[in-house]
Amino acid sequence: MEEDPKGKVNKVLEVLRDEQVKNHPTNQIFNGFQPYLERGDLTEAEVIIIKWRYGYFGGFYQALLDLYNKADDGNRTRLAGAFPEVGNAMVFYHKPAWWDDCERKAEQLGLSQR
Repeated sequence: MEEDPKGKVNKVLEVLRDEQVKNHPTNQIFNGFQPYLERGDLTEAEVIIIKWRYGYFGGFYQALLDLYNKADDGNRTRLAGAFPEVGNAMVFYHKPAWWDDCERKAEQLGLSQR
């Protein structure tokens, strides 16, 4: 049986793409919280806000979310363009009662005790 070199190349490219996506810096936002996302316990926005509010981030992402929270609309738009996951999460955070619901989930999942 003849080997399919194109099939092998496609498989290698698929594996490399998966590794690239997994290790991309924006996906590191969710480090340690993937099980909550996979089970559907939390949305990406909820993970980002919980990690920010309870100090799981530290460093760059903690400072970025603090800055975004204090920014005016024009600067929020600029930040959201560069960091869409953060921009999306902060839109939800600023909706009435959204944080209250998110906070309840964090407590139920034991994530509020940092």
